[in-house]
Amino acid sequence: RAKEQVVVFSSVHGAQIDLSRTSAVGAAHLRYFLDYAEKGFGVPAPTASESAGEGLGAAVADFLAAKGWKVEREIGASGCRIDVAVRHPERPDEYLLGILCDGPGYAAQKDTRDRVHLRESVLRGMGWRLAHVWTIDWALDRIRSEERLLAALEEALKAPPPAPPAPAPEPPSLHADGNTADGKEDAPPPKGFAPEPVNRHPYTPWRGTAKGGLNDFYDPAMLVPIRCQITEIINAEGPIRESLLKRRLAKAWGFARIGNSIADVIERALPYAVRTTDSGGGRVFWRNDQDPAQWPFWRVAENDEDRRELADIPPEEIANAMLEILDGLQSCEQDPLYRETLKAFGFSAITNRARPLLDAALEILRKAGKV
Repeated sequence: RAKEQVVVFSSVHGAQIDLSRTSAVGAAHLRYFLDYAEKGFGVPAPTASESAGEGLGAAVADFLAAKGWKVEREIGASGCRIDVAVRHPERPDEYLLGILCDGPGYAAQKDTRDRVHLRESVLRGMGWRLAHVWTIDWALDRIRSEERLLAALEEALKAPPPAPPAPAPEPPSLHADGNTADGKEDAPPPKGFAPEPVNRHPYTPWRGTAKGGLNDFYDPAMLVPIRCQITEIINAEGPIRESLLKRRLAKAWGFARIGNSIADVIERALPYAVRTTDSGGGRVFWRNDQDPAQWPFWRVAENDEDRRELADIPPEEIANAMLEILDGLQSCEQDPLYRETLKAFGFSAITNRARPLLDAALEILRKAGKV
């Protein structure tokens, strides 16, 4: 036993040990030890249920996973964590439903206002659709609780996707003297007022057809026609991420997925003199008349069918939307800025997949000296 000091060297933090994925008591004790080494006193020791990976949140997550839903545990930060988050089956970058349980996080809130009203209002304000699962219901009437939970998921599936924010009202016209048309002096916009974006353009995907049958795609003689199609896609959608460009081409030819042989043909057919950038996450292809450093626009589809996933939007385009939002608000913390940027593209919440894409866009602005 050390009499003066213990120094711990570890390649992981305690928080990285996910007790919902293991029932090993040793894993729970290791997490507690690493948390204690990092934070000192005040770290609660694991209870028997925590050590065994039990608890209402884990039970709900296991039940939904067995039904085929993709679930994640403990999403969020601080006291507003989602006990169980269910991913949307058709839009994997989005969460379909957040499930709140009356577990340790619920009990840690100081009063009823914090537990029920404040926590839920904060989460709903961030775009979450919520459902509650109570321990007493789950223990005494398990079947009905499960049915209610599945019904909430089905109802969330039928709900329309979140609409993009409504445009700002038209400002009154000004005369040369600075007064409005009715003769009254125009009041300055309130602090934080975000004007209607001027660089937002409609996004229209390329829709083309194959130049032959499936087997013709591999014919070396088709390399030039395929290259022409790729150029058409870039001219129609540029800037466009490489992954989306390849999917557009493969879909036009009738391929359900892109295997190695298809990817090899596309790679050989890529145009030689085409402008590309790479800010993380793969190449972005640009039209020859576009300058990535000067291009200020960002695009939003006019219907859900044409809407791109966030991972398919070039980081430069996300950065342009972020900059315009920031200019309208004049100043903003990082997470609120991220949420407003996601809303501009029609998304609702900052997910684990979305944050690195938003970080990459913000880094583009920082390197350009715009923020």
